[in-house]
Amino acid sequence: LLWRASAGRPAARRLVTAGGALAVLLLAAACVKPRRVEQAAEKDAGVWIAGNMRPYSRIATSLKRVAFYAGTRPAGAVQMSTRHGRRLDREALGRLLKDDACDLVVVDLSSLSDEDRDFLAEHPRLRSVKTFRPPPLVGGERIRVLAVVAGRPGGAGR
Repeated sequence: LLWRASAGRPAARRLVTAGGALAVLLLAAACVKPRRVEQAAEKDAGVWIAGNMRPYSRIATSLKRVAFYAGTRPAGAVQMSTRHGRRLDREALGRLLKDDACDLVVVDLSSLSDEDRDFLAEHPRLRSVKTFRPPPLVGGERIRVLAVVAGRPGGAGR
């Protein structure tokens, strides 16, 4: 419609063409985001573990990307998928802690219930070390790294 209205006026047509091109570029920029940016917190956590914790730390996590960037393999999964998202697998965590099979526990907080978060925060064998958040306006998971502290004789946990 604007194109027809500017017929016979080359300057107006150039302006309409430039405006259209600018609109297309702005729309394209709004739709494009770097690949896998929502997983940045997992990578950041793994890289941080590799650089700040002892080499070959045994990590209990369901987040394979964290273990990969930390340079190790998961010692066991501590979260399970349900139809409502991920839940903390308390039995698996209890076994790993009882057997002293891990040095760190890494969880995705964004999918945990308040009850699961409280359980982790109050657990006598776990101490929060660091939390990783995704870039602003991206969403995705918040990753928490917890250190396993020495337990009572017999590996008593909760």
